[in-house]
Amino acid sequence: MLSRGFVAVVLLSSACQMDMEAENTSTLSHTLSWHQMPNNEVDDCHEFKLDNPTPVEIDRITVKFPPGSHHVHIYRSDTPDPDGVHDCWAGLDWNRWHLVLGVQTQAMDWKLPDQLTIPFDAHQQLLVQVHWLNTSSEEIDRNIDLSFHQAEVSRAHVGTVFGVNKQTAMEPHSSKVLKQWCPVPQGASILAMMGHYHGLGTKYVVDTRKQDEPTGTTIYNALDEQTFQFKTYEPTFKVPEGNGLEFECDFNNTRNIPITWGADTRLSEHCNMSAYYFPALEGQLSLFCTVDAAEVASIVAPKARIAPGTSPVYTVNFSEATVAADTLYLVSSDPSALVIPASVPVPSGSKSITFEAKALKTANVTITATLGTTSKSQVSAIGGVVLSEVFTATVDSTDQRQWIEISNLTDEAIDLSGYSLGAGQADYLATRVQLGFTLPARGCAVVGGPLLRPGQPAYDQVADLQPNLGLGTTAASGVALFDVKADQVTAQTLPFDTLVYGTTNAALRAPSGQLAPVVPAAVAGASYKRSTEARWQLQAVPSPRICEVR
Repeated sequence: MLSRGFVAVVLLSSACQMDMEAENTSTLSHTLSWHQMPNNEVDDCHEFKLDNPTPVEIDRITVKFPPGSHHVHIYRSDTPDPDGVHDCWAGLDWNRWHLVLGVQTQAMDWKLPDQLTIPFDAHQQLLVQVHWLNTSSEEIDRNIDLSFHQAEVSRAHVGTVFGVNKQTAMEPHSSKVLKQWCPVPQGASILAMMGHYHGLGTKYVVDTRKQDEPTGTTIYNALDEQTFQFKTYEPTFKVPEGNGLEFECDFNNTRNIPITWGADTRLSEHCNMSAYYFPALEGQLSLFCTVDAAEVASIVAPKARIAPGTSPVYTVNFSEATVAADTLYLVSSDPSALVIPASVPVPSGSKSITFEAKALKTANVTITATLGTTSKSQVSAIGGVVLSEVFTATVDSTDQRQWIEISNLTDEAIDLSGYSLGAGQADYLATRVQLGFTLPARGCAVVGGPLLRPGQPAYDQVADLQPNLGLGTTAASGVALFDVKADQVTAQTLPFDTLVYGTTNAALRAPSGQLAPVVPAAVAGASYKRSTEARWQLQAVPSPRICEVR
């Protein structure tokens, strides 16, 4: 006969065994295994199917592994694939593979709250991307244990917003900031989030905000790569109506090599965001928000100065061919001077695109072109107002005898009351003159004096150029025409036109923002005469008020 205590032990043992069997039958498991060589980095995709014969709801995911992970990402697909392992360095087709969970350097046991679940199809097709670093001098064998717990009840489904910005290309010792806005479904609440970049990242932030709003509410941040955490929100964070998620990646390339987008941590960078939200309706379980790698490399304007009334054609070159059809967004800093289209469609495979503008009046206009989340700007000179002749006089006779001639190459009179002159050696701020007259069509005018040489026409605007213009004998000197008033010119203001003369130029900028070319210093009594827009020459006998620029 069994004693009462023995019966209790048997019953307790049986109950524990039944609980363990119940737990085993409610959990889908899979183990990934691989062998890795010393000092080696792998990025492999492990494809397999779970053994659930019917659709299930998952409320807990466990990913167990030892140290060494860069990331372990679990994806699912509606399309079956043969089981196996293949190289994953080239990346995934995110139109087919949908993120379930992204894990980085630490193992994870994620229990979804409040009867929230992730739906799995029967024999769910999965792909696990394993990016693993073996920094040791020994060969290693590693395992990753995955388990998916089946729920009995589902109140709502969990979906993902997976943001990927591929515009991480950087030159050596340069920095970059990427910002990307991703929409989320109305009424969504965030229950978890993770950011990701490699070793060159210095700051990571996610805000909730409306698209194109300058500020938002920060809900996630990190510094370097080691500070990323899988953040859960308890209680969950309700996204304000009309808001999305903007994630920012700040980079500093301290290396001596250019950086591209890609998985290789030695040569490439990433800028990713994984946000987990609910309720995810049918068709919203996986939302992908991507910006491809192609960027604006340059904006090429017509070589000749653009005259008002013409329709110049600009070319925008890309850093690489576009992967898919895209849109180039354009902004003119002064639409009253240069009208450009707000956007231009970019076909797939494009390495460049052209667009036609309409020039309306004389001005320096900045064109900004944006592809994806990065932009480039280029200053374009509109109109035919140019410096046409400069007389610096001779040693010991410069005071009140120097002058600057300005010409109008267009068929319309131009009001110069919004223009000014500047001159100097380190910049154009030493000597400044506010202009105050209208330049006639195809005419020219002379500013300076007040003293006149024998036979010299009267000045159109008398201005004692103080300090005197440099002679260019000991250092480069420059004269600049600005399309802003004198009191608005700073050291950062780009000129509308320039003449730099003398010796080597190390500081004076051209309208393009680059160092201005230098004309050799004039001999005593000669002037600097412009024969064409692109060419200056020395003229032995100065010729003020003779408009000869072509």
